[in-house]
Amino acid sequence: MQAWGGPGVTLGLHSASSAGWVSRGRGGPLIRNRTRFLEIDLKTGLHAAAATICLEKILTICSLYLPPNSPVSKLSLAELFEQLPLPLRLFGRK
Repeated sequence: MQAWGGPGVTLGLHSASSAGWVSRGRGGPLIRNRTRFLEIDLKTGLHAAAATICLEKILTICSLYLPPNSPVSKLSLAELFEQLPLPLRLFGRK
């Protein structure tokens, strides 16, 4: 199991690149440096990145991008959601 990231020394945000998401061709949510988090290694062809964060309670956040005019199957979405622990907040753009 991964170790929790953070808490950071300075105020700011973890960018997608600092969490390693950009290196895999994915954008990702921005997480405050002082917020503890675990990146979720998603097995998907979708443009998605997710992390479990520790706020007042533990919460999963997922960033999902659906490119315009690109088909997305219900199966791909279902397989993505099966990998995400609850409670979950999904953010995205189409």
